[in-house]
Amino acid sequence: AQMNSRSLLQEDREFIPAQNQDLSGPVKDIGAIPAINGYIVTGKKSGLAQTPWFIPVKDADDPLLAWWNYGLGKSIAFTSDLGQRWATQWPVWSGFHSFWERCVRFTMRSSNPPNSLVTTSVEGDVGNIDIELLEGDSGYLNFMRSKAVLVNPSGHSETIQLQQHGPGRYRAEFTVDQTGAWLVYVVFQNQEGDIVSRIPAAVTMPFDKEFATTQHNTALLKEVARKTGGRVLSPDDLTIESLFEEDGLMMPESPTSVWDLLAMLAASILILDVAVRRLWIDKSSVQSMFVPVEQATQSSVEALKRVHQERSKRTEKSVEVAPKKVTQVTQEREKHKDAEQTDSLSQLLKKKRSMESDDE
Repeated sequence: AQMNSRSLLQEDREFIPAQNQDLSGPVKDIGAIPAINGYIVTGKKSGLAQTPWFIPVKDADDPLLAWWNYGLGKSIAFTSDLGQRWATQWPVWSGFHSFWERCVRFTMRSSNPPNSLVTTSVEGDVGNIDIELLEGDSGYLNFMRSKAVLVNPSGHSETIQLQQHGPGRYRAEFTVDQTGAWLVYVVFQNQEGDIVSRIPAAVTMPFDKEFATTQHNTALLKEVARKTGGRVLSPDDLTIESLFEEDGLMMPESPTSVWDLLAMLAASILILDVAVRRLWIDKSSVQSMFVPVEQATQSSVEALKRVHQERSKRTEKSVEVAPKKVTQVTQEREKHKDAEQTDSLSQLLKKKRSMESDDE
């Protein structure tokens, strides 16, 4: 399983293919590749798969052209089209026809020598290669020296030995422990060291052995049940149930009306909506509500201290100003009394003088 966060269909923009120059096959001696406008996103195949052309992306390289061995032949995958929608620049490319001709020839199975007959088989975990060699006059080629190279699906190679087990018949056995194509290349030489025949062969294991079993394994099932404390069910233990019968089906009912609850919820939301739209909230008041108690108490005490300090200052100023005002008032009163006394004396003197003048 593989997780892909991108769309498997990439199109609507230009993609510049990149190529691996180290690979041969149908892309040998091909230089620049035309751009494409879309392709299908695929992943790289493991084993002997080769990816000479790819689309560089951020996380990985998306294959554009790939091939791998399957049996004695090869398979080729091209993730774009032939020029009708995405690869519109390819039909006018000078190497278009020769490239596809190479691809077709590359996938064709190579022919075996006419004097050889190859048979392959898989028995359990063992792969078998049987080769029969004939001479030109229908005789058998015996006592031939052979060199055989085995390539597993992961691409690792090793040398194996062929043994003659009959007239002109040679056989090699090897362990098959991976799924995929196992390739064998055999070279036969005569006693003088001359190469008589080159023979390719292949053994394919398409899937794991457990999927090849088409019959039940009752003995294994009972053994698993015995060791795990389970039990094996028989057809008599099974009952046929119709999943779509409605007889006796109890429909769920709600004992409380949902309408009342929804109406109250809607009214509450309406009031909240009106409040949010119409009411103005003072940020400073809201922030003071969430101030810790200790911090609020300290700030209140400090405010009271500032008020008392201001009052004491005002009292001191008033005490300083009051004596000055009292002195001024006293002085004015004394002046007024002196003036009144002066006026009364002057009036008495006038009366006395007038009386004296009358007597004379």
